[in-house]
Amino acid sequence: MKLANTRLSNRWFQMVLEPGEKAPTQYLLNYKTDKSRRVYQVENNLINRMVLGLDTAPELPDSLFHGKALLPGQVEDVKKIITIPNCCNFNKMGTGKTVESVAAMRELEVRNAIIISPKSVIEHWLDKVQQWYPETTGKGKRVIPYEKKCRPDKDTFVILNYEKLMDTATITSLKSFVWDVLIVDEAHRIKNAKSQRSQNVDNLPALRRWPLTGSPILNRPTDLWNILHFADWRYAGSSYRAFCEYFCEVARNGFSNTFVGLTTDSAKIAILNALIERVSVSGG
Repeated sequence: MKLANTRLSNRWFQMVLEPGEKAPTQYLLNYKTDKSRRVYQVENNLINRMVLGLDTAPELPDSLFHGKALLPGQVEDVKKIITIPNCCNFNKMGTGKTVESVAAMRELEVRNAIIISPKSVIEHWLDKVQQWYPETTGKGKRVIPYEKKCRPDKDTFVILNYEKLMDTATITSLKSFVWDVLIVDEAHRIKNAKSQRSQNVDNLPALRRWPLTGSPILNRPTDLWNILHFADWRYAGSSYRAFCEYFCEVARNGFSNTFVGLTTDSAKIAILNALIERVSVSGG
């Protein structure tokens, strides 16, 4: 099996089979082929790269500059968060997702960030940013809860609740430049890709996207797709339906299909577990 050196586009690469070879199509997510079934256009998503042996785990740094006050498990998590640009934090509640996120921003010397969280924990975020990233209180820096009158700039850490995402003026203001980091706390709140809330979050420009949730799969793998897609479309592929058909059992009811739970295919379950391990910290 040969893989073309040149991508057909940012989203596809070419795979050419030798005579007699068979493509592992049952484990590919989104692909096209010609009539000969020897030339395949394969979506350049992480699942396909893992299946075809093209993905390599990133090399983590040996140490942190500001890791002394962190717990050993948090140190390892922060190393991974700063190495993977769009890292998900799926640690359980109470394991310090907020502290890890702020510590990672400090390691990266982040100048600005948007932090979206439930209203009830905005003060918690304010306290932790100032405690674990003391440089944010320096001259010219601001850590603020978002209000309509505020004018965020490239030295501002803005914290706002989900309700404010429904305000057009707020979204317009936050899209005025590309932010260093976009953090979405309790990211299971954006599991519905069709909701206005999810679309508004997804449209915010940022160099790094960090979804945080201790419950990435509330009921079935369908809950996971938009969280991964928000972080990086390549993690779960471009198609919600294809992802669900890949990882879910499908109940066929006449002309409609319903996704009812996790697939029973042990190989696909292993791929899902490997995918989560690859793109997230989740050992807490």
